[in-house]
Formats: sequence, C-alpha cells, structure tokens
Amino acid sequence: MTRIPLMLLAFMAVASSVSAESAVSIKTGLGTGEAYLNMSSREQRAYAIGVVNGMLLAPLFGAPKEKMLRIESCLVGMTDTQVAAILTKYLRENPGRWHETPHVPMYAALIETCPK
Repeated sequence: MTRIPLMLLAFMAVASSVSAESAVSIKTGLGTGEAYLNMSSREQRAYAIGVVNGMLLAPLFGAPKEKMLRIESCLVGMTDTQVAAILTKYLRENPGRWHETPHVPMYAALIETCPK
C-alpha cells in the first residue's frame, strides 16, 4: 500500500475541518524542519517537489522573474532525490532552523548551493 506523505495528510486534515462558515489561517506554512527530517525518503522527495513547484510559480504571484533565474537555472536537470538531499543536508547542518517551516531553509539551501 502506498504511503501518503505526511504533509498531504496534514493538508487533508485541515481541509476536511474547513467549512463554508470557518476559515483556516496559514501564516507560515505547514510542518517543521524536524518533522521533515523524520519523514521517509519518499515523503521528503514529495515535499521537495512541492516546494520547487511553489518556487517556480512565484512569478505568477508577483515575484520578479529576474530574481528567480538563479534558482530556476540551478534546478534544471535536478531530480527530486537531489533536491531533497540538498534540504536534508542543510537541515542536518543547521539544527537551529528545525523549528521553521522547511520551505524557508529550502530557499537558503538552494541559494547556498546554486552558483551566482
């Protein structure tokens, strides 16, 4: 049986609790770096894909395309396994960031990894 990624389960739990009369406020994202490190490899790869997809959509939400070029060009040809490994390595080397939502450390890890 295929395991559903932890973040997807969290989303489904929140989504199922939302009614037309109530709202859920998402302030900083879902999960923590520590929770990410406790995910299976498959879940980590799925999370990495989601973060990358979000970053690539940033210009649709007003982010200047020029500011995304460094990350976009760096990601070309990478696999989900490679991107997850970059985030995993970064978090293991920076335990002071485990309380943060992993998308912020992911950005920092890619900036550190990608050439200028």
